[in-house]
Amino acid sequence: MNPAETGTKAAALYHREIPAGGETCLRLRLARHPSERPFAEFDSIVAVRREEADRFYDEIQFGLADAEARRIHRQALAGMIWNKQYYRYDVPRWLAGDPTQPPPPEARRHGRNADWDHVDAGEILSMPDKWEYPWFAAWDMAFHCLPLVLVDPGFAKEQLVILTREWYLHPSGQIPAYEWDFGDANPPVHAWAAWQVFRIDRERTGGAGDLAFLERVFHKLMLNFTWWVNRKDAQGRNLFQGGFLGLDNSGIFERSKPLPGGGRIDQADGTAWMAMYALNLMRIALELAQHNAVYEDIASKFFEHFLRIAEAMTEVLEPELLVRCRGFEGRLRWLLDNRPALARLVSRWQEPGAGERRLLSLLRGHRMKLLLRRLLDQTEFLSPYGVRSLSKRHAAEPYEFSLDGQRGVVAYNPAESTTNQFGGNSNWRGPIWLPLNYLIIASLHRFHRYYGDDFKIECPTGSGHYLTIAGVADEIAQRIARLFTRQDNGERAIFGRRAKFQRDVHFRDHLLFHEYFNGDTGEGLGAAHQTGWTGLIANLLQPPSAAARAGSR
Repeated sequence: MNPAETGTKAAALYHREIPAGGETCLRLRLARHPSERPFAEFDSIVAVRREEADRFYDEIQFGLADAEARRIHRQALAGMIWNKQYYRYDVPRWLAGDPTQPPPPEARRHGRNADWDHVDAGEILSMPDKWEYPWFAAWDMAFHCLPLVLVDPGFAKEQLVILTREWYLHPSGQIPAYEWDFGDANPPVHAWAAWQVFRIDRERTGGAGDLAFLERVFHKLMLNFTWWVNRKDAQGRNLFQGGFLGLDNSGIFERSKPLPGGGRIDQADGTAWMAMYALNLMRIALELAQHNAVYEDIASKFFEHFLRIAEAMTEVLEPELLVRCRGFEGRLRWLLDNRPALARLVSRWQEPGAGERRLLSLLRGHRMKLLLRRLLDQTEFLSPYGVRSLSKRHAAEPYEFSLDGQRGVVAYNPAESTTNQFGGNSNWRGPIWLPLNYLIIASLHRFHRYYGDDFKIECPTGSGHYLTIAGVADEIAQRIARLFTRQDNGERAIFGRRAKFQRDVHFRDHLLFHEYFNGDTGEGLGAAHQTGWTGLIANLLQPPSAAARAGSR
């Protein structure tokens, strides 16, 4: 303790000699006032708190009977709670430097984050991990909120709102990406996450749901959508650039830097993210329109944005929703009747599917079968442990491209990156990542709601075994779960060849939720201490009757 007895940090130093095979126990209790017998009720208090925690998780896990699944589910959610951390970053103060220290170099005022001098952050945030210095990543945080809503819905909603508040959101409408460069562009998944969190929370609590949260975040996300349209569509052709957009080294060039020979890349992934963004905002507007008809006009606007972005995304509209939003339905019909070139992009709008649902998708049934044929091919994307981030075919057939004396190669790497491009720490050329697998699973469930049980696909490709679209989604989810579950030999894929973790009774049931996983073996890779978006496994394991399952569909 410092001599003034002030501050927020203290350390205790103990000296103990522990014999081989022995153990020692140190107890700590924090209290506002001294106590003569601080540990008299220590064991009983811990026992009560343990019992309370068990009852809390028993309620969340109702219907999840398998003990192994319950263990994985609970530890994933516990990791999400553990990763809450206080984040402080006063950018004007950082630019000016510490008044008790030498002034910072002049270059700081013109470098990283210099144009984000409105940022004055001081909140508890969901961190990707708690091992490093506190930091956040915007698209990581959006995915975090789906498992968090299962255990702390207020905190989950607060996280989605925080990054759109005035002391984070740039005046231009950009959401800060992460501390080392707020100005980078993360995939725009906040609207998707906000809608999923709203649905899961509504399923748990009943009623109309937290409309105040949905409306609050929607208005700020409209500003962000406008930023994307104005800043990342250079020629106004609804083809988006974006720079860094996640999956950062899956491309041939480092897209956040100037390209060889100049020019720009119109990015398929950036454009697809924006199509998804438009549909997500349309769906939120339709929900709000059921309580305030003004939002029907806004929903129509985002539908038109979707039509003009030529990439494959999907949304299923329930018949009762269209009945309640007649103005929106009328505008849709006018567009599809009077703009035939745009109407041809939308799959089966005029044909009601299962339950009279309507499908808004640029991925028609035939195209989807062609796409899934490759996705479910075990020599390409489908691993025993989920969907790989790059086709395994590129191991034997790497993609090569040369321009202005620079040669780039994209080859399949199931584990860590083998190139020093992109900082040497980008691993999207083969490993399995939970967020993209979760998006695939959720999208397949949406398609199934339209096509129903009659639409079947060979899974895996070449097996002669056919599943419904929902069956394919469940198959991918089961493969993801196989990363963590103990197999017939008693081992877990995530622990790989680490014998201590596989066999030692003190380690084998204490799981690690790695950053990503080997595309062939399932071994955990990257940050072992990072629950982060890998906590999505909790949503995949949630029983079918529970809120998270309803939300993921």
